[in-house]
Amino acid sequence: MPVDVERGAAAVLAACRQLTQLLRSARTPSAGAIGSWTVAETAAHVTEIIDVETAMVEGRGAPAPDLDIAAFNAAHLQAYLDSEAAAGLSACFDVRVRGGSRHYYVIDHESLTIEAPSERRVDCHVSADPAAFLLAGYRRVGQWGPALRGQMIAWGRRPWLALRLISLLKNP
Repeated sequence: MPVDVERGAAAVLAACRQLTQLLRSARTPSAGAIGSWTVAETAAHVTEIIDVETAMVEGRGAPAPDLDIAAFNAAHLQAYLDSEAAAGLSACFDVRVRGGSRHYYVIDHESLTIEAPSERRVDCHVSADPAAFLLAGYRRVGQWGPALRGQMIAWGRRPWLALRLISLLKNP
C-alpha cells in the first residue's frame, strides 16, 4: 500500500495548528517555550518529509507549513539567544516571514527583545520564505542556497548582519 506523504503531512500540520492555539493560551512561559519548540521542530520535520529541498531546487517554491513562524516564535525566542555570539552586538532586525507577520528582533549586547514594527531605526531587513527560514533556523539547510534562490533576502544599513542572525540563536 503506497504511503500518501502529502496527506500525512497535512494531518500533522493540522494537529500542529491546534497545538499552537492551545499553547498560546498557556499560563506559564516555560510551557509556551517548550510547546513552541515542539511545534516548530515538528513542522521542520514534516517540511523535510515532503521534500522541500527538491521543491526549492526545482524552483517550485517550498511547501510551507501553515504556521506563522515569526509570530509563533516571537513570544519565546528570547530563551534561544546565544549570549556569547551576541556579546557586543547592538542591532535591530526587521524580520518579515512571507505570508506571515513582521517583527523587530532587537539585540542589545546579550539580550533579545521582540517588538512590533515601529519608527525604530532598522539595521537589517530580512524577508524570508517561511519554509526556508524555518529550515535555515534549525540548521537543516545553509543560508546560501535559499539566499541565492531569492527565498531569503536582506537589505538595509547593515545587510551583512543577516548572515549572523541564524548564528545568534541557539538551535534547541
